[in-house]
Amino acid sequence: MLYKAIAALGLALLLAGWSQRRKRSVHVPLVIAGIAIDLTLVLILEFSRDVIGMTVEKQWSWQQWTHISTSAAAVLVYFPVIWFGVALLRGKAGPAARTAHRRLANLALALRTIGFAFMWYV
Repeated sequence: MLYKAIAALGLALLLAGWSQRRKRSVHVPLVIAGIAIDLTLVLILEFSRDVIGMTVEKQWSWQQWTHISTSAAAVLVYFPVIWFGVALLRGKAGPAARTAHRRLANLALALRTIGFAFMWYV
């Protein structure tokens, strides 16, 4: 239950950051904290439970597969979101990068939200 509470905190920070996307000084710390919590939780689960190995070996329901696939996809999408975000913060990115950052961030948030909703089946 602790891991689910931590996941809820991470998602809450991401949602709060999304809601403040026009206020950079608020948006950036919130989403950095949310992503950091999410990535840390993934690492903790992998090293303590071998979740990747378990995923391959076990039979899962469609709800569990939905959680696994959307959560894994969200984690993968975080990396280009971070890359574009850092470029924007440094002033080294133009409008195309801003659009890519926004679209990828929205995709990551949607995937993470779906993964969170289906987390309760795992």
